[in-house]
Amino acid sequence: MIRMGGLLASVSMLTGILIYLFLRPHEAVAVRMVAGWMPALRSMRALTVGTVTQPFVVFSLPNGLWAFAYAVLMASLWKDGPSGQRLFWMASIPVVGLGYEIMQYAGVFPGTFCPGDILACLLGVCFGFVLSIQWEDG
Repeated sequence: MIRMGGLLASVSMLTGILIYLFLRPHEAVAVRMVAGWMPALRSMRALTVGTVTQPFVVFSLPNGLWAFAYAVLMASLWKDGPSGQRLFWMASIPVVGLGYEIMQYAGVFPGTFCPGDILACLLGVCFGFVLSIQWEDG
């Protein structure tokens, strides 16, 4: 389970990163940092930014993918761990994902609060948990 969980978490994270790098507008801070280092990335972004116009995919899906990756990874790592520690780490997933959005809403963290991000986070966490439970039963 750990190997499969690590693979799924890695693919999910990579997909979220690729969406960030190649589909999001240039204003994203992380994109500015990376694109400034690699001129080839800027050239590729010129071809890809704007090709996907669905806001949920461009702006919220990466949050869901990262929540999914976190859920699968924590479930894999703590599968046989003590129940108290496992519960702590599993509960940290929605706390981190949803907490960040709530802090944006409150103005504590920079960024834009988005209900779509909350939905994506919840879906990612739920799919990650369900998949992990299926592995345990199977």
